[in-house]
Amino acid sequence: ITLSPGDLILMAGERSSLLFLIHRGLIEKCNADGSKSLGIISTGQYFNECALLYIETSNANYIANTFCHLFTLSKFDFEQKNHLI
Repeated sequence: ITLSPGDLILMAGERSSLLFLIHRGLIEKCNADGSKSLGIISTGQYFNECALLYIETSNANYIANTFCHLFTLSKFDFEQKNHLI
């Protein structure tokens, strides 16, 4: 996934079955109403990892701070690969 600054990746309250891995860039994690930054996630880090175990709603907004490139891993793909082990 290629993103521009300001692009919303995951919104609080949204259900997602994807783990996001940051290949390049900075992502800001904000509280649900967007009024407070909860931190910056950067190259080599990941978020929404709980999605690989169960689908639940996000408790935060994730917004691209810079141009970003992300990789994703879906719950389905994770379960298929895990089944082969």
